[in-house]
Amino acid sequence: MRVYFVRHGESEANASGVRQGSDGHLSDKGREQARMIGERFKKTPIDIIISSTQNRAKETTAELLTIIDKKVSYSDLFVERKNPTEMIGQHWESDETQSMLASIFEHYDQKEWHHSDEENFFDLVARADKAIAYINELKARDVLIVTHGFFVRVIVARLIFEETLTPQIFFKWLEATQMPNIGVVVCEEILRPNSKLLPMRSGWRLESWNS
Repeated sequence: MRVYFVRHGESEANASGVRQGSDGHLSDKGREQARMIGERFKKTPIDIIISSTQNRAKETTAELLTIIDKKVSYSDLFVERKNPTEMIGQHWESDETQSMLASIFEHYDQKEWHHSDEENFFDLVARADKAIAYINELKARDVLIVTHGFFVRVIVARLIFEETLTPQIFFKWLEATQMPNIGVVVCEEILRPNSKLLPMRSGWRLESWNS
């Protein structure tokens, strides 16, 4: 199986530099970007498109469908991480946002800790596991998933590092990876040795990042 993870096009909130919730819409530039991705995948074998249910992802998918006619399924499993409600609408660089982020990251390795109502690292990994199970159940060869910048990094890290993924490893992963609007990450399922004594097992490799 090959999975193409695509971040949605630029949203109005992306353009203005504010933290967004689930209600944001694409900017005009974002719609144009989405059509560009449609052109890119025009000749790529795709069995099914999976889309996050948040508006900016659904609108990206709608633009894709004007160019490539594929079956689409929508799932809440691929929405963006939930930020604290009080962070929504705040500018990325505001003192309030930076203070909340500092507190969240300080406690990132504490499973039960939350600043308020956000998803913490452990919540995100649990959802990524459900999303991976969902992907595996598709029994498809080529899947395109329209999702979000932070959650892409969670799910791909989980695919690659599996049960060894820790908050510490994830922090280094975040520092090493960026996901611009309409960035594309490609992962491929492969067989790899389980051990010297045990048979091969399936796993995932990162084929390309922001290709």
